[in-house]
Amino acid sequence: MYQLFKTETHSDTKTEIGDPLAVMKVNEEISNLMPDSGLEAASDYIALRETDVLQSSVNFTGHCYPCSICGKVFMEEKDRDTHEQQHTGGKRYKCSTCFKGFGSPKALKSHSNVHSDVRPYECEICGKQFKTFSVLKEHASIHTGIKKYCCQFCDKQFRLMVELIRHRRVHTGERPFPCTICGKRFVQSAHRIVHMRIHTRKRPYECSTCHARFSSNCGLREHFKVHSDVRPFQCGHCEKRFKTSAACRTHERLHSGVKPYSCTVCGKSFSQKSGLVTHMRVHTGEKPYVCLVCNKRYKTSSNLHVHKRTHDNMQYNCNICGKSYRTSLRLKMHVMQHTGEKIHKCEYCNKLFESSHHLKDHAKVHMTDKKYSCTYCEKRYSRCTDLTVHVRRHTGEKPYQCSICAKRFVVSGALNIHMRVHTHEKPYECTVCNRRFTQQCAMERHCARHTATKSFECDKCSRSFASEEQLKEHYRKHTGDWTFECSVCNKKFYRNNSMWKHRLVHSTVKPYSCPYCGKQFKTKQGLKLHTPTHTGDKRFTCEHCSHQFQSYEQYRRHRIDEHNDGSWVTCSLCPKKFLFRKYLNLHMRVHGGMKDYVCNECPKRFFTARNLKRHHFMKHSPNGRYACGFCFQKYYYKFEVLKHVRSCIHN
Repeated sequence: MYQLFKTETHSDTKTEIGDPLAVMKVNEEISNLMPDSGLEAASDYIALRETDVLQSSVNFTGHCYPCSICGKVFMEEKDRDTHEQQHTGGKRYKCSTCFKGFGSPKALKSHSNVHSDVRPYECEICGKQFKTFSVLKEHASIHTGIKKYCCQFCDKQFRLMVELIRHRRVHTGERPFPCTICGKRFVQSAHRIVHMRIHTRKRPYECSTCHARFSSNCGLREHFKVHSDVRPFQCGHCEKRFKTSAACRTHERLHSGVKPYSCTVCGKSFSQKSGLVTHMRVHTGEKPYVCLVCNKRYKTSSNLHVHKRTHDNMQYNCNICGKSYRTSLRLKMHVMQHTGEKIHKCEYCNKLFESSHHLKDHAKVHMTDKKYSCTYCEKRYSRCTDLTVHVRRHTGEKPYQCSICAKRFVVSGALNIHMRVHTHEKPYECTVCNRRFTQQCAMERHCARHTATKSFECDKCSRSFASEEQLKEHYRKHTGDWTFECSVCNKKFYRNNSMWKHRLVHSTVKPYSCPYCGKQFKTKQGLKLHTPTHTGDKRFTCEHCSHQFQSYEQYRRHRIDEHNDGSWVTCSLCPKKFLFRKYLNLHMRVHGGMKDYVCNECPKRFFTARNLKRHHFMKHSPNGRYACGFCFQKYYYKFEVLKHVRSCIHN
């Protein structure tokens, strides 16, 4: 026989008990009694029922933990401790180190191990040590492989109940932890704690090697891999190795073309969930990252970090020339221009590159598995993304539209560059003359003028270029890879900008108007060249004699003729010489008999579009640009009609 003792001690009192079913019945009767009779009646009732409980305790031996306030009995001590907090309404046991409160001394004792380096609980299988028994218990399930918690939505199994609870939120969409500053909600409280550090700008985790600081412990662990050369994860397709399994899985999607994350608005797919999350902000306009100083908002945390440096006046200075930059990456790229260092190495041919995106473009050369074929021209690609962009050349699809001028683009990168026209942003600066550019490639071409080195030579015609991109573009002339086709006349070009300039021939739209005379132009460059005729502005100054010129052509001709600075471009078949190579290319058609421009009114052909336009006005247009006032003979150029008037027989 076992006895039930009515206790008057606190939560550490342990009582022997009989049948647990009898205890449950007593607890139920106590709960029904308490609202009417109070705590004293409940205590007396426990004493009256002791005999009934003793009679039912025949085949059970165990321990009972009664509540010290209301007498309710519990089979587990932790359940009793949790229950007593309902009476006290607080956590009366405080940690002397961090002052965190707990409802029981046992919980306080377990918490104290956090501040200590002692790990008294050791795994019997792998020897790993832990500070608390509960963590050891969770760890033990790794070795047993038992997953006893199953999701009722997708049947996925988990080792721990807390993992199942977190997983369920994927199906229900529940995010119970909101940020108190920006209102963003999170699935786990730990994620909210890390997020709050964006607002507080706290980075408590520091790398012991380079002293870089991070807002989360997992970010620090990922950073440690930068200092390690160990790459345990290998791609099953190209033998490339990675430091993390996640990076390896993401890389393998380049070979398989799998993009499991799709946008529900425009259907665009992504290989990583982070790419989809960032992309969705294009449609929603969400900018969740707010500067606490000026309240400016950004779509990505990286853009916010760069912006914060404008308030902190944090700068990275070059030790060679003293130039300052806001980001360490920009400084690193700048220093390479002094040292000529190329740190990005191709793992196939050991070729070196200055930037990672140049290496990425080069890597396509080694990808022999081109399983993605174009249905229009049968051209093949190794990546699905390259094929998608290529197909848009045929279909004319331009899914990315400028929100200001409604101009459309094939790829999002082109739209981002175009937006700088409206924002007047020029993030790339020449380190020699401080001239700024909207694109990095334009800045690199400009910097080559200062160095005057053309180290990339064509093996077909021995012509040299300042950059690999220029050589690659030139090489299409020899290979016949003229991939850019005009959608109106099907004429092909080996450069994209040449195709777009050609399309202006078919267009009648002239969106650029002169503010002085109202004359309209198809291109902004045409208006820019015309405006100095009104303003008298001479933008080009000779550095030898300070003479000024309105056009670059006049400026260059002056330097060659007067100061012997520069050289003419000479034709190899005749003694004729030109200022620019583009004029020589037009001239070479005369020797080759290439008359590509055909009149649509008659079968006559011409070497240049200018001559074709002149012919059309003189022969087929009812209204010529200029006409003789005596015989009404039409001319295309003003100097021609003036010359005619002097010799006209009707004058």
